[in-house]
Amino acid sequence: MADDKRYAHVRSRLQGIGEGTGQQVHDAMEKPNPYSVREVENVLDELVQKEPDKFEKAGEVYRWKKSYRFNVDEVVEQSLESSPKVVAVYPAYLRSNEKVEIEQRSNKFYWVLSEEEGGPFDNVEEAHEGFKRHGEERLKRERRGE
Repeated sequence: MADDKRYAHVRSRLQGIGEGTGQQVHDAMEKPNPYSVREVENVLDELVQKEPDKFEKAGEVYRWKKSYRFNVDEVVEQSLESSPKVVAVYPAYLRSNEKVEIEQRSNKFYWVLSEEEGGPFDNVEEAHEGFKRHGEERLKRERRGE
């Protein structure tokens, strides 16, 4: 059984990257890494056994079940307990430092940026694509002077 510090460290790294092999989780840890790849894999196996509702293993890949993995600036844990819930944050490409949030309300997803929003969409990816289409249309209108 892993000591509490090592367990918490490995658990945090897997949550940070969402999924990966033992080697990938090991490589994602701070340097110098005090643990061997085998020690990390042992802790990952322990995570899967102790917390099967939160972690799983498919082949050689360990996965945090509550993560979304795609190109986002920030990943927010998915939860259906409160509504609306921000589930992902993307850069708002057409606006300097703003971020577009993808919210889940019941079983639908919406993009939200300042006072604007779009949706409903069936999943996070569709909501993000809907925001990008909105941004492209807005940019075209601004170029035409509308």
